[in-house]
Amino acid sequence: MLDGFLRLQEIDTLLVQEVTRPVLHDIYGYTTHYNNGASMRGTAIITRDGIGLDNVTMTPSGRAIAAKFRKM
Repeated sequence: MLDGFLRLQEIDTLLVQEVTRPVLHDIYGYTTHYNNGASMRGTAIITRDGIGLDNVTMTPSGRAIAAKFRKM
């Protein structure tokens, strides 16, 4: 369902919160960076393949994730 939405809307970058388990890694054509904390609730950044991220920073609680887009 999410993969269809990403393709239909032609989304390059999606920021997700309340991620409870790593199920977003199977989306063809996209890369997912997870930050699941001790409570197993966290955040994620999903980017279209070819969009690189540098300096992916995560909080121990899983409640925040940040990154810098890599220059192409």
